[in-house]
Amino acid sequence: MAKLNVVIPAVEVTVGDVTYRKVERKAQAGDIIRFDSETDVEEITSGGFYAVNRIDSFGDARITDDYGDDDYDTAGEDFDVYAPVNESTPETITFQGAKWRKVDRDVREGDAIKFTDEDRSSYVTESELYVVNYVDSLGDPEVSDDDGDDYDAGSDDYEVYEKVAVSTPQYREVKRKANVGERIKTVEEQHGDYHIGTQLTVINADRWGDGTGVSVKEVGAGLFHREYVVLEPVNAEPTKKAERLAVGDYARFVRDGATVMRTGDIVEILVVDSSDVPYRTKRLADGAEAWTQAVKLVHATEQEVAAAKRAALIAQFSVGDSVKLTVEDGKRPRFGYASVSNGDIGKVTRTSGDKIIVDFPTHDAWMADPTELTKLTAEEVAEIERKQAEEAKWAAIGRKVNEIKAGDVVQTYKEECGHPVGTVGIASRSGDASSIEVKVDGKMTFYHFVKLIVPVEQRFDTKEVDAA
Repeated sequence: MAKLNVVIPAVEVTVGDVTYRKVERKAQAGDIIRFDSETDVEEITSGGFYAVNRIDSFGDARITDDYGDDDYDTAGEDFDVYAPVNESTPETITFQGAKWRKVDRDVREGDAIKFTDEDRSSYVTESELYVVNYVDSLGDPEVSDDDGDDYDAGSDDYEVYEKVAVSTPQYREVKRKANVGERIKTVEEQHGDYHIGTQLTVINADRWGDGTGVSVKEVGAGLFHREYVVLEPVNAEPTKKAERLAVGDYARFVRDGATVMRTGDIVEILVVDSSDVPYRTKRLADGAEAWTQAVKLVHATEQEVAAAKRAALIAQFSVGDSVKLTVEDGKRPRFGYASVSNGDIGKVTRTSGDKIIVDFPTHDAWMADPTELTKLTAEEVAEIERKQAEEAKWAAIGRKVNEIKAGDVVQTYKEECGHPVGTVGIASRSGDASSIEVKVDGKMTFYHFVKLIVPVEQRFDTKEVDAA
């Protein structure tokens, strides 16, 4: 049997020589958990204690069940969490009506921190505790400072405190619509699935899609709102409703998503529906998309969105990319013109902070702002090089592309006015090759498609020869 035998003094339990204390946070590897006394699952014992082997990618604790399966998924189960006690007399502080215990571990979301840095910011106070709103990808905690603003404490010295769990809370019965994850008690009997007074857990707050009922986990059935009351802990704080987001809004993940999204990601809301996972989001950094729950998102600030968009813009450029300098009309490049011109083509050699380093033909290692560059495809580069070569060829004789002068020898490359392709004549006036008059066999003919054979400046037959 994988169930553990423990001694229970109040909110502490002992397993072998290790003492565990009940904590109000998510389970971590190395903790033990105690299942709800109402648990009715064949693989685990109601009210039993089990060691947490690992936490899966969805944040759910995996344990060894009564049948020896060492990867039993506890998702959707109700249990209390007990953490190992490292100190016999840990320091405690009363804060927000609860006791907080000093712990020697990395900070986690939901903990509180106390600043100990003498050079701390003026926006935080040394003796106060600050609840950690979330922990970013670098492990830095963010709290609300004394002005109510977000404050990143990654560069500060601080102590970590976790909330001390109290004994089993007392509940009051409230007649209202239940939310997902809440406990409810039945007040009517239904078809033998449950009796009056049965406690159940809500897994869907909109059972039939019309707002009239909920689904429960234990019996896989649905209840109308009249058939239950919600069990609210007597000292529980009111449940904070998730912010309502609309299509086009930008949001920040405050918890990891179920798939690709991570805490701190800035996303755009693409779709909103009425399900329990109502938001389809797109990450600004790389365009990844995923559905998510409302409780995992908060509105992103303008600064957060701007920073995410700029980071995504910079990430579009890689070493070796061909780019064109494309500065908006009336604006100068952010870092000065130097020896480059708008429209110049270059290659990216590296990035430096928020700058893209580009080698242009007229200037090596030129710094560009990413908003001033257009990334080019191989086909676009080839076409630009072809045009540049054509312009250079005509420039060598002092002309623009397809510029024809009177007296040039030209040749048709499309049948026109009864003359076949390849007819040679003399241009009778200057202009563009697409519409020029030529003389063939002494007669004027209008050719729309001719190409230059010999410029008038290089015609030998028009040159006067000096007498010997």
